Amino acid sequence: MGNRPQLSVDEIVNVLKRSFVPTILVEGTSDAFIYRNLKSSEVSRDRTTIISCGGRFSLIKVFERRSDYPDAKVVFVADRACFRFAGVPDELSEIVFTTGYSIENDIYHESGCTDLLDSDDLNAFQALRQSVALWFAFEVEEHRRRSQRGLDSTVLAAKHINEVCPGQTTHICNDFKKKIQFSDP
Repeated sequence: MGNRPQLSVDEIVNVLKRSFVPTILVEGTSDAFIYRNLKSSEVSRDRTTIISCGGRFSLIKVFERRSDYPDAKVVFVADRACFRFAGVPDELSEIVFTTGYSIENDIYHESGCTDLLDSDDLNAFQALRQSVALWFAFEVEEHRRRSQRGLDSTVLAAKHINEVCPGQTTHICNDFKKKIQFSDP
């Protein structure tokens, strides 16, 4: 989404200290791209700045430093991700979370976009969706296992679909399965 250098947490906080423009902070560059392109009567590019924080952890660090920029008009937006299963912690309740796992899921949900596919493409899409759902179920189980042991969970970290199901395939790559120590969920 461009070659712009990512701002650090300190740099974002410093921007917010001096900003008079309403600002929407999002997790990553793809989120910023999506939000910038969504048409809304409430949010206009002319009146609102959208800043990518470089990931969930950075967004939360900026959120935790709200007292450093008390007069800034800021909204924090994040993907629900694994909070979809475990619930959003009370201390993060002021962050706006997506309804589904991610903004991409929210946009796709009930969009009717599969109506545009011919039968061959629809069959391939459904097979790919089955494979991704299987991988996702494995990742959710791994997340729960790590969480129950009190460990940080980095499973479900951004993995490109071409790493999971490379090229034109609709099945999970065997090398990828070995890399993540995949087992059927």
